[in-house]
Amino acid sequence: MWLQLWSHARVDLGLTDEEFYDLTPRQIDALSKRFRNRALERASEQEFLFAQLTTYVVNFSHWPPKEPASPKDFMPSEMRKRAMEKPKRMTRKRRQEVADAWRIYLKLAAGVKV
Repeated sequence: MWLQLWSHARVDLGLTDEEFYDLTPRQIDALSKRFRNRALERASEQEFLFAQLTTYVVNFSHWPPKEPASPKDFMPSEMRKRAMEKPKRMTRKRRQEVADAWRIYLKLAAGVKV
């Protein structure tokens, strides 16, 4: 454990041996939290930049989508947020529409004329 902490301080935080041994465990913990937060900020900035680039490619491609895409459509963090949202309640009408569409699809797959 101590060796991992020392290597983190030396490599990631850029501290010398003297600086590392002069710090208290609370100070090292505070620096480590700061390092992790900065790394997360950089990762989210990179995610947004790549999503923005992908959005431009998709929106200005030879066959652009009917509705313009946004960077959020290509960000894994946003996709996870949407996946965690509570699904909308299905109404009876919508449930019947889905069932009818499946019946038609299965008949067509079986070769039965609709």
